[in-house]
Amino acid sequence: MSMIDKISSYLPVIKGAEYSLTFQERIKHTFIVLFMYFLLTSIPIWGVAVEISERLRELMWVFGSSFGSLATLGIGPIVMAGILLQLLIGGKIININLQTEEGRAMFNNYLRFFIIVFILIETSAILLTGSIIPDYNIGLPAMLLYLIIFVQIALGGFIIVLLDDYSTKYAITSGVNLFILASISLAMFLRIFNPLPSEFHNAPTGLIFSGIQQLLEGNVNMAIGIFGMVFVTFAMLVLAAYLQAVRVEVPLIFMRVGGRIFKFPIRVLYTSVIPIILLFAIIVQIESIYGLLTKSNEIPTILTGPNIIYNLSVYGWSYLTDLFNLFHILLYLFIYVVGAAVLSYFWVIASGMDAKTLANQLSNSPVFSLSVRDPRILEKALEKYIRPISILSGVLVGFLAAISDILGSAIAGTSLLLLVVIAYNIYEDMVRNNVLHLLPLVGKYLAKEK
Repeated sequence: MSMIDKISSYLPVIKGAEYSLTFQERIKHTFIVLFMYFLLTSIPIWGVAVEISERLRELMWVFGSSFGSLATLGIGPIVMAGILLQLLIGGKIININLQTEEGRAMFNNYLRFFIIVFILIETSAILLTGSIIPDYNIGLPAMLLYLIIFVQIALGGFIIVLLDDYSTKYAITSGVNLFILASISLAMFLRIFNPLPSEFHNAPTGLIFSGIQQLLEGNVNMAIGIFGMVFVTFAMLVLAAYLQAVRVEVPLIFMRVGGRIFKFPIRVLYTSVIPIILLFAIIVQIESIYGLLTKSNEIPTILTGPNIIYNLSVYGWSYLTDLFNLFHILLYLFIYVVGAAVLSYFWVIASGMDAKTLANQLSNSPVFSLSVRDPRILEKALEKYIRPISILSGVLVGFLAAISDILGSAIAGTSLLLLVVIAYNIYEDMVRNNVLHLLPLVGKYLAKEK
């Protein structure tokens, strides 16, 4: 047993269900997990004074965190540990065969170990970078105050990990999916439908009510701009959902069973939202470095979404005739599209999603009755599709995220994409689980009919 296996064996694990849970039972456990998650987000960390920038708020939505509460870390450590482990396995640095029971157990041990490491690293980073500032007015020594805050943040992160484990085994999906979905959905709902004013302005914070107020005050152009932002939000949701459902069927003509030709389906969004999450994280780091160098909390204008619809309602068509604004729009689009495409391409290579790895998996899979199991032939057939689809996937998610920010959707384009992808995956899981439980009932019904 390796050192990592020994350390992981001491970490608590949620015991799985002893029987197959019904769909209704999983729904019940899902609500329990969500209740516990929102409870964590509502319990403040003792001894801190929190100030959150708008970009940091968007990062919180992406990682399902709530700064200043026990859910400060959110699912950040789980996501980062998963990405790191995927890269290590894909790069053959760690050899784990996920097809065997022993390999899956080893994977889970490594994942738990890396999650704990990232909990400690991210908690330290939050305190060292000043993202959370201790309240020195309490009167405790600085080192003791930092230690108390560190323990609270790390403990909250560990509780999130246990909730994720519980959700994976008892709810309709993993805690990672649930927490991100809940965080972004709530943020989008409040951004669009919240009728209450903020502490700084008397106007409603929700776009719908804000637009209605502008209409009542006679500001028609402003109202059109606000309602336009709502329209863009829902239009992007529909477009992203459509692309998530689109698949390319790769014709592997040598896969013959009974004379039929089988096709291997690949999603158009092959790398999903991973490239845009990585790009978003890189941009946030650039903004953090900029803030440290300039000692300013303001985000560089060039890295913010242009929000064309709102600016047109305020400044008219003269906004688009300004050369700087045009440059801003084109550069923002270029950064997201090219950046996501490059990251998508390298993610496919580094994470083991390339044609060679996929060919080896298919050739060794007992699911497919292949007349030819030479992975080199499989690789040649897949290579024509995997490489262009990996780039196209990055281009599409980058374009959707950028165009959402450029037009001015209610929430960041990255958050919109995450919301759609996770909701679609949960929907597929729910349908799959529901069908599995309905099949026995269908069988009994058919037996009675006979």
